[in-house]
Amino acid sequence: MLKRTLQLAFTGFILGMAIGNIIAIVSSYAAGGEVLAFSPELLDKTGSAASALLLQTFLSGLMGAVSFGGVILYEIDSLPLPAVSIIHCAMILAVYFPIAFSLYWLKPTVRDAGTMGSIMIAAYAVIWLIMYVRYRMEVREMNELLEVEIPAEKA
Repeated sequence: MLKRTLQLAFTGFILGMAIGNIIAIVSSYAAGGEVLAFSPELLDKTGSAASALLLQTFLSGLMGAVSFGGVILYEIDSLPLPAVSIIHCAMILAVYFPIAFSLYWLKPTVRDAGTMGSIMIAAYAVIWLIMYVRYRMEVREMNELLEVEIPAEKA
């Protein structure tokens, strides 16, 4: 399980680096029509473009690693799906907010944090629903296979 977790986390780190920088570029263009790889506040904080980009890339990767690595929780059969979903969502939120504030993706206000937290929880609820439906379909298929195989064994 550790090997699988590390594989997932590594994949998430790579994807997180790419996605974090793409989001930064798209959001800067949407906000002001200018393409920036990071926020001007982050540049002021770090003192150089290279440092700002490196910090953002690393922290975006960390966010991806936690998100993907945490997926391993869904493979623990002894945990109920709602509990796993709440734990995984809490892990993501616990990592997201410090990163978002330190990279100046969000202003540290209750309004911004509440809005983004609500959006993330809503997105997570949609993901949870998709996972739930997928698992239900898998269970239904397994039950159908069992119904077909059991009568054949009795004959």
